[in-house]
Amino acid sequence: QIVLNLNNSYHFVIEDLDDTHAFIDGSWLDRLKYEVEKLLDENTYKLEEK
Repeated sequence: QIVLNLNNSYHFVIEDLDDTHAFIDGSWLDRLKYEVEKLLDENTYKLEEK
C-alpha cells in the first residue's frame, strides 16, 4: 500500500500484479527504498532518552 501511495506522486509502477507484487521502473529502486524507509521511520514509536 505504501508503494502504491508513493506511485501516485512519482509514477514508477509499470504494473500492479496483486496485493504483494508490482513491476516498477528499475531506475526508481534507490529512491523508492529511501522513501519507504523515511515513511517507516516517521511511523515508528521512539522512546525518549532521560
